[in-house]
This record gives sequence, C-alpha cells and structure tokens, in this order.
Amino acid sequence: MTSIASRIPVRSRVGTGILIVAALSLGRVVTDHMPGQDRHERPFTTAAKVGQTVHLRTGDVVVTKVDGGKAIATPIEADASPGLWVAIDFTWTPRADTSVLGYKVVRTTTGDTYDSLLGRNVSFCGNSIPGLPESCRMAVEMPPDRMPGAVVDIAPVFDSPGYDSLATVDLGITDETVKKWQARTDVVKIPMNTVGTGS
Repeated sequence: MTSIASRIPVRSRVGTGILIVAALSLGRVVTDHMPGQDRHERPFTTAAKVGQTVHLRTGDVVVTKVDGGKAIATPIEADASPGLWVAIDFTWTPRADTSVLGYKVVRTTTGDTYDSLLGRNVSFCGNSIPGLPESCRMAVEMPPDRMPGAVVDIAPVFDSPGYDSLATVDLGITDETVKKWQARTDVVKIPMNTVGTGS
C-alpha cells in the first residue's frame, strides 16, 4: 500500500520543510523580543561609544562628551556631592515628530541605575523640532566606586523603554578617570539646552 507521504513529490516535501524551519526561526526572533513572564519587555538596543550616532525610533542621538567632578553649577543653583557627579553631553535630532529624550539613565556594571530625572540629578532638554539638533547636558550623582564601566541608556520615552529603541552608550569611565574627577576643585557647569547649533 502506498503511503500519502510517498505520493508527495520530493521537491514539495523539501520546500515544505524549508518553510517550516523558516517559520520556526521567525517565531524565535519574535519571541526573543517579547516580554517574559517575570520581566519587562525587552528594548531594541544599540550599543555605542562616545561620539557614535545611534538611530532611535524617532530620531538620532550622539553622546559627545563625558565629564565629572565633586560639584556642579546650573543656571539656578550649585550642588556638591559626597560622591561624584558625572556630566554627559549629548545631541538629539528628531526625524519626523517633535519629541524629547525622556529616558536617560546611567547604569553600572552591577546593574544599579541612576535616573537623570530623580533626586538631585539634572537634565536640561526640551521638546526638539524635527531636523534641528538639540544640545543638552545631564548630570547624575553617583558613588565613585560605581562609575568605572558605567553606560548611559537613552530612549525617546519617559517610562520603561521596553519594546522600543534604546541607545546604550559606554561612557568610557575608568578608575583613573574617577581619581581625576575626585581631585578637581572647580565646579562642573551644567548649561541650559541649545537648539539648532549642535554640540
């Protein structure tokens, strides 16, 4: 008795097998970006270094400079820290819609996070006009021993960047960098944002 499988041409069976494998692979890709049962949705992350542009969902961002010290001065007030401040300059250029980088969080090698919008931390960055670069500086207060190896996560949202685009920029901070910042006696200035001039 001839089986059903034997009556199907070999070429058809091979083609069907390829389609099944492709479907399974696609399912794996989708699953890898779907939220797990015990964690937030995973963002689409692009790793970069200082000076490298990252193309996010609604625009382009580049971290242009990293500085630090024991005290900062904004146009409003000055603050000294028992630890250190890390100041991060970046330029944000929206592509299509007026938008803002609401999520700017420094993350350490141990997973600790320091949000630019919480505590005494500072971030002067407003709504940017499409096509015009906005130059901003943020400052985050941190323990010195947590700084080496830290990165800054940046996304065009205000809450969790899950299932959105995310720039993860290596700040290039080393033990020697921290020692240099600890020895500083001047303040790190945090100016207001500027639009249309670049960094």
